[in-house]
Amino acid sequence: MFVFDPDLGEEMTAQTRNWLDLARLGFAGLVLVSHSTDLLYGDHRREPLARALGGCSFGELAVCGFFVISGYLITASWRARPEWGPYLRNRCLRLYPAFWVASLLSIFLVGTIGAGDAKHYLAAIDLHQVGRELLMLKDPGTPPTFPGLAVPVVNGSMWTLRYEFACYLIAPFLVTNRVVLIGAWLAAAAATSLFGHAPTGDLVMARFMLMFLSGALFRRLSFQPTRLHAAVAVAALAIYPLSWELALATGGAFLLLTFGLRPSSVAMPDISYGTYLYGWPIQMLLIWWGMREPVAIFLIALPAALLCGLASWYGVERWALKLKASRAAIATHAALPQPHLR
Repeated sequence: MFVFDPDLGEEMTAQTRNWLDLARLGFAGLVLVSHSTDLLYGDHRREPLARALGGCSFGELAVCGFFVISGYLITASWRARPEWGPYLRNRCLRLYPAFWVASLLSIFLVGTIGAGDAKHYLAAIDLHQVGRELLMLKDPGTPPTFPGLAVPVVNGSMWTLRYEFACYLIAPFLVTNRVVLIGAWLAAAAATSLFGHAPTGDLVMARFMLMFLSGALFRRLSFQPTRLHAAVAVAALAIYPLSWELALATGGAFLLLTFGLRPSSVAMPDISYGTYLYGWPIQMLLIWWGMREPVAIFLIALPAALLCGLASWYGVERWALKLKASRAAIATHAALPQPHLR
């Protein structure tokens, strides 16, 4: 059966499925692993990967993986149909609807539960602020809630989304010309080495852009991996102690896309976005209700987040994708020669 993907502008068959959706779902799970300790203790000191190797946490590794995959797919989308109108419409339909629903649930449901005094909490919500944050893809700000917890925030996972949308806006200017794209990658690598170590804030944009452009380069150069390339990629990971960002942007990105793009016969809904959006508030509620064991927090939060991911996919995201497809079909029909009436 053929499925038309208006993002990529091509027909996808069962023979062209790959493992990227599963990789993104795995990354969403790693974010939950990382947050199981971060939200409980308020820092990375007990986070499993950061504690074992130093450098990045599982959550940071996962977000970098998200940006690599996004760079690859967005470059394919723009190259297939380099038109700003459809491009921006499709990007907004992919991010905004599920983000809006998750934000409102985080503010009005999760925040209310954590506040204790629901009436006072709801009265203190600034609706103008909520509207601005929904428009700007910012993580939801709320009146004080979850008192006494290390990270009293209703949904801190959402802070990366505005940076992803910024990459969407910049990408068309960079991916058309290979020389420009390579130059931008080198600039992002240099900026990351100098400024990209901040965990949040505007300086972290350098790191995200580096990962995004790594995926874009893989697509733009139509790279065909060989054993030699794989050996070089594995060797590049050796620079991890010096710069984990450059290690992930080179060897890590190569290995991720090489294996992620292998053919797969597995058909599954892409529930990674919803899983990512709802993992944090679920874990916050578990901690608020007294759970203090990171492994238990993860094991209970993961299936709950997966269920929310399914609900987000079938209840919100899938409908937005259908709108994208219907718009693409209308545009295609309008472009076809129309019969003359006699």
